[in-house]
Amino acid sequence: MNREIDDLLQRALDSSAKASSLIRKLATSSPHASLEALEKHVAALQAVRNEFAYRTGRSALE
Repeated sequence: MNREIDDLLQRALDSSAKASSLIRKLATSSPHASLEALEKHVAALQAVRNEFAYRTGRSALE
């Protein structure tokens, strides 16, 4: 179970870093960012949050 949690945390960190980078690029009107790409990473973070809540029995909003 710990390995699965570690994998979830790594996925969350990766998606969060990518989303943060895209937000910065969007804020500066960079041609290398799109709302669609940002939405993809936000969806990935939501999926990780929900899976983590399911596996730990904790609310996804905690």
